[in-house]
Amino acid sequence: MEDRDAALRADIRRLGTLLGQTLTRQEGRPVLDLVEEVRALVRSDADAAAANLAGLDVVTGTKLARAFSTY
Repeated sequence: MEDRDAALRADIRRLGTLLGQTLTRQEGRPVLDLVEEVRALVRSDADAAAANLAGLDVVTGTKLARAFSTY
C-alpha cells in the first residue's frame, strides 16, 4: 500500500509541475506566482487571502479563477 501511495504522490507532483509550466507558458510567471501565493495564504490566513483577492482587478481575477479551475 505504501508503494502505491508513493507512486500516486509522485504522479500528483508531476501533474502539478506540468500544470504550473502550462500556466506559465499561457499567462506568464506572475500569474503562477499569484496562484502559489493565494494557495499558501488560504492555508495560513483566510482573511488575508480574501482581502488580497478583493483587491484584484477583473482581468487578473479572471486569470486566477481560470488557473484554479485548471487545478
